[in-house]
Amino acid sequence: MPIATSSEYDRQLAETTGRFVCGVDEAGRGAGAGPLLAAAVVLPPDFSCEFLGDSKKMDATKRELAYERIKSEAVCAYCAISPEEIDFQGITWANKHAMERAARDVSERVGECVFVVDQSPANDFPGPMRMMPKAESISLSVACLLY
Repeated sequence: MPIATSSEYDRQLAETTGRFVCGVDEAGRGAGAGPLLAAAVVLPPDFSCEFLGDSKKMDATKRELAYERIKSEAVCAYCAISPEEIDFQGITWANKHAMERAARDVSERVGECVFVVDQSPANDFPGPMRMMPKAESISLSVACLLY
């Protein structure tokens, strides 16, 4: 897979680093019940999806269409942490562990990545990390997560 991504930010980041751009995010941190899920995504070259954005702001039909496209075209990895493990290890550990594991899984499949995250307690990614608030509005790779 040649290094290419879809948003302008992702394109520039891949070009300047010579690495795949991998978006990493989590869901379930504030739920209080249920698992915590982290995902990591590397998009294929020239991926586009005109209606893709923050999944919390999309209607169910568009979210399902985006999910099917991402699942069939991107390299994705997920890590779920059970409520029991969260109770035992703590939510900060669960968030850090899930994000790092998903990031490692994608990196092992595609090669060297630069990781784009919204906010993260993780510090053991297998490559450089760019952390920014509202990353899903800047990086298409982050917007693709958790569909």
